Amino acid sequence: ESTAPFCEGGLKKSAEQELKGQGLFKYLGVKPPEQDLIYADQLGFKRWSWDASLEDAPKCIAGTDFAVYFRQATDLTTPLQEVSSDKLVIFLQGGGACWGGSTSKYACNVFEQLQAPLLINSDIGGIFDFQNQANPIVDDGIVPNIIYVPYCDGSAWSGDNTVEKSVEWKDWYTQQVGRLVAVNAGLKTIGLPPLPGAPPDALPTDPGRNHLGIRNLSAAISAANQSMVGNVSPNTIYLIGHSAGGVGVSTAAMPMVRKAFGGDVELVVFNDAGPIAINTVETSDLHARADDWSLGKFYPPSCGSDCNVLGQLGLAFVDWYLKNDCTVRIAHFSFLNDPVNREYYRLEDDTIMNRVKYTGLLKKHLTLNCKYPNRYKNYIIRSPYPEGLHGAIQWSYFYQPIPFLPNLPDWTGAFFDNEDNVKNIFIVPGSICLCA
Repeated sequence: ESTAPFCEGGLKKSAEQELKGQGLFKYLGVKPPEQDLIYADQLGFKRWSWDASLEDAPKCIAGTDFAVYFRQATDLTTPLQEVSSDKLVIFLQGGGACWGGSTSKYACNVFEQLQAPLLINSDIGGIFDFQNQANPIVDDGIVPNIIYVPYCDGSAWSGDNTVEKSVEWKDWYTQQVGRLVAVNAGLKTIGLPPLPGAPPDALPTDPGRNHLGIRNLSAAISAANQSMVGNVSPNTIYLIGHSAGGVGVSTAAMPMVRKAFGGDVELVVFNDAGPIAINTVETSDLHARADDWSLGKFYPPSCGSDCNVLGQLGLAFVDWYLKNDCTVRIAHFSFLNDPVNREYYRLEDDTIMNRVKYTGLLKKHLTLNCKYPNRYKNYIIRSPYPEGLHGAIQWSYFYQPIPFLPNLPDWTGAFFDNEDNVKNIFIVPGSICLCA
């Protein structure tokens, strides 16, 4: 494995300086208003939001306020009784992507309120099922501190650009306003208060697109750094992301966390179905995302020739980061029959050729395991459901037994605990691939 003979914790100073020179850290340190902590839901999450009208403020794609949700550590023996913990979970949510151009795609979450923890946990499962004894983030009955971060920038946590209005975008935005109204109406019928912030009558009518994923990510990590109650700094950070959030935790979030928390913190990353390997054949999509999101401008020059918007940008950055941070550990989980990611790659038609192409993209992750066998692990299998599934870390499927393989919670827990026997798993029907 590529590791320095004398490994110092954290990101190398030269690599950190390179990223700083690219401007990656320019939004870190933004503080949310204290008064927003008065909001709390039944799950114990408190909401912090930023005023989108302020200069350089984080904001959702339509220009509305951005927010994160913080839950202090609790002891399961006394539910919702807050305790101290030196572990922190930072969870980045997913929710599609939006871009324009000749191959425009509008399928992204628009409002952070639609991903409030109360709504996401209606199908409670995965790491948010705190009562499940197999939950890998619960340690001796203690649920760690959690920063839950809704996704609403449409750029997979990677953009830093504002785009003008378009008819197609307005149609999608109008649909999402309708969703927000419907959800609030549904909450009212069951006696719950409406979602906080952004009442429909105060929303913009015809906004542009604010692809500010880097700004939002910076605000979330800054909030995480400021929210450690009782001045308890974390010794371990679990950086977990689903779908677009998986892209975020595998790229910009890692160096931002190191910058905010320092190199001595144990940093463990879990990418749940984040599409890091890119279908480079779809060059029109690559160009459109690069233009709309200003994609790639924060990537370091030393990342290499593949670290460009038309190459394997995500994989190349993960490789670069593992070289420059010799203690970070990264796990990647995906299903071979993931319908959401196959659509993102323009491989949604269920043909043999498209299956082969998608499997080939996932196989690219094996190269990272071969290069960093102790610090990059895959768990890639076919979902037992014919229609496929998109990730597992926050769904009830996470706890379902998998025949002849380690159960996913056990595998995840062993990886989190840095045990020696964690296998790299990539199973294609008819063959088993353990290394590229």
